[in-house]
Amino acid sequence: MPPHSRTKVVSDSDPELSDLKMKHFTREEILNHTNDKYCILEDGVYDLTNFRDKHPGGDVLDFFPGQDATPHFYMLHQYESLPSVLAEYKVGSVARDDSYVYHTPLMKQIKSAVRKVMPMQEWWAPPSWYIKACAILAATLYTDYLWIASGPTIPLAIVSGLLYAAIGLNIQHDANHGSVSRNPMVNRLFGYSQDWIGGSRMLWIRQHVVGHHTHCNRHQHDPDVKGGSVITLSRYSLPKEFHHIQQYYFLPLIQLLGFQWVFLGLHDLIEMKYKGEKLPESYRKERNIAIGLRVFFSSVNSLYRLPCISRGTRSSAPTCGWPLLLCTWASSSFCRTSSWGLSRCRRMPRTLIGLGIKSSRPRTSAERSLASPTAA
Repeated sequence: MPPHSRTKVVSDSDPELSDLKMKHFTREEILNHTNDKYCILEDGVYDLTNFRDKHPGGDVLDFFPGQDATPHFYMLHQYESLPSVLAEYKVGSVARDDSYVYHTPLMKQIKSAVRKVMPMQEWWAPPSWYIKACAILAATLYTDYLWIASGPTIPLAIVSGLLYAAIGLNIQHDANHGSVSRNPMVNRLFGYSQDWIGGSRMLWIRQHVVGHHTHCNRHQHDPDVKGGSVITLSRYSLPKEFHHIQQYYFLPLIQLLGFQWVFLGLHDLIEMKYKGEKLPESYRKERNIAIGLRVFFSSVNSLYRLPCISRGTRSSAPTCGWPLLLCTWASSSFCRTSSWGLSRCRRMPRTLIGLGIKSSRPRTSAERSLASPTAA
């Protein structure tokens, strides 16, 4: 791959385009091109390295190198075609992904209905949102202070977990979607509250914004639908024998989700990977910030220290901190995932979620194809 400085950038309207054939990439080449911000929009390849500072959405471009950003672009923007401002950043072409169809009458109808309910000037958070966010953060700081000053208790662990869930569901979610403020820095600062509660802003954006919202409910592409081998959330997944009792172990098992967020998330940050896939170099700066915040969080916040070691045995505290840690994670995980998971369980076909493996209706050939491990 030639250096970026040697790449001649041309637009579709450039008269020299007929004389200069732009490079044709494969999608595998773009996926492995992690040293700069090459991404796919429709059937074009764009190097958005120099566009980042001009982009109204701020650093969100850092999370799309190597990706087909077309679904996300049309999800967030009102355009029905790529704006001319992007033409100067086009460096090549790629085969179009025909699995998506854009600008259908239904899509236009939905966007029009949304604009009527939520005009553009009302997209950003109102003052009441900032009051709510500051109240939640202040209450969380106070409970952390009580944990250190007065010693840990089970009720305090439950309250801490509930407040952590409130941060995850309210503050970091809106901020990391870029919907709090026009100023990307405001969104970024509030978004780092995800790191405060033991997660990672970077990994959350990769999983939720880049993965879930770009490929919402698309089997084998949406990480929220994939689930795992122990729990299945998609009607297109091939169920295993033990899935017919998953309604009994779903809630107890989901309480261990905190371990995954904290420890497996840290492993992904160190390895610069997400679910086994190498992350682009554009993630490195954000990854270094995430590791620094994780170290700070783990060393300062007493939820991740054993109270029996850091404070000694107290009359108001158990002699071991792990029960409190589990209690905190459990209350937080329960609030953040139980309603979502149960709602999906109710929406799934009876046979695939807990009520028996044999299907109440035969699966169509399309469903069998999507359930195949080799399906795209």
